[in-house]
Amino acid sequence: MKCKRCNTSEGCLVSRNETFCGACFSRFVLLKFRKQMMLDEYYQQVFKVLYADKNRTAEEADEENARSVILVPLSLGSSSLAMLDLLNQTLIEQRSAHNRTGFQVKVVLCGFSTEMDELKKLAGWLQTERLAANADCIDFYFLDLDRSFSDCEVDKLLLASEGYDTRKVTSTGESATLSDILDQFSGRSSRDDMLCFARQHLIKRFASQHQVKVIMWGHSVTRLADEIVSLVIKGRGAQIASALNSTDMDAEYGALFKNLYPLRDVLLSELDAYCTLANLQRYIYNYSLQDSLFIKRQGEATQANRAVSMAKNMTINELTRQYFDAVEKDYSNVISTIVRTGSKLDYPNASTADVIHCSICNNRVYIDASKWLKSITVNDCHPPVSDEDLSMLQMWEASSKGQETIAQKHARSDIWSAATEAPLCYGCIVTLNETKEKELNWPSRENEVSEVLAEFTLTDEV
Repeated sequence: MKCKRCNTSEGCLVSRNETFCGACFSRFVLLKFRKQMMLDEYYQQVFKVLYADKNRTAEEADEENARSVILVPLSLGSSSLAMLDLLNQTLIEQRSAHNRTGFQVKVVLCGFSTEMDELKKLAGWLQTERLAANADCIDFYFLDLDRSFSDCEVDKLLLASEGYDTRKVTSTGESATLSDILDQFSGRSSRDDMLCFARQHLIKRFASQHQVKVIMWGHSVTRLADEIVSLVIKGRGAQIASALNSTDMDAEYGALFKNLYPLRDVLLSELDAYCTLANLQRYIYNYSLQDSLFIKRQGEATQANRAVSMAKNMTINELTRQYFDAVEKDYSNVISTIVRTGSKLDYPNASTADVIHCSICNNRVYIDASKWLKSITVNDCHPPVSDEDLSMLQMWEASSKGQETIAQKHARSDIWSAATEAPLCYGCIVTLNETKEKELNWPSRENEVSEVLAEFTLTDEV
């Protein structure tokens, strides 16, 4: 079967009901990527090679090219790896056409201490084998998630035992690694959420302190649809508008950069196929490439035997991802429709003129979620109505378990009275309610603007 684009080469894969050869498919992905890079004038000024004109001298143009810094969070999955490869191609083409480049790239990899050796090894291979032609303008950095939080001050966030009021005890003097923080949650979905918040926060703080103009997130349209549906399920729907905003500067981090999703028109299966065609499998970490688009599926047996997790053991994101994996090939329009709909959502109307941010996820709080939850739930215990009820209550209070519970309640009451208010969004209140003692040690954000380097614990470059 011939490729529908060039009509000369044999087709090797089918995507969106169209047959492609390898070269035409790679070009197809590249063009979708480039289209997003030219989304508006701001991005055009960042990514294009600038020359002297009526607004700038040659020296000023060179300085602006050098100041056009973009940040690539690299997970070494298929999406972010494909994005970095496409960026590398763009830089090579700029060198060939202009004998210079229009932007600099900082690549940041986040991982736990136990993952660092493997991440550095793969990044080293990638830099020497694939990115050597642009070694002067692509730099690698590593953020150790455990060490990044070990030196920062920790607040204790509290959820009322009765009702949904929230408070915090500031700067408890305790320190903890991110692994310790995540261990406070019993559910995998909550741990996954907290890890996502921590990783995103570190990346954006890094960007705000390193003169970055654009963060390029390697999210496919499949991943974006997964995120939109997951946010709705978790009660975080108010975050969708800000999460997908590529037009405005990121106000929560000083309005210093924009967030761009250059692969938002490309399916995850298409990026997996791109990585296979580009021979990027060697650099993949903790991910298995799909080969569902290829006419001759070489890994069919592997795909058939892939272990399927039970729903009760999966996080919300894993469940939604499993659904989109199932519909992506035959019903890709479902995925694109979700992302288009999500992109049309506007910011909610705030109940107050003050801009309040959640003490955990740092997203804006639009309504008093605690007040709303109390209005729709019964929070008081039912009082004893008979002598038998009263007798049983007195027996429990006299027991060792009852006395221990009452003592804990009094101790918590003393802590509560000394604590200050801590605004939380609805999603984080639900998450905090899932912790063992309805309390959470979480890194303080009070003084982090001036303490960035200590918090990041940035290691050496590759």
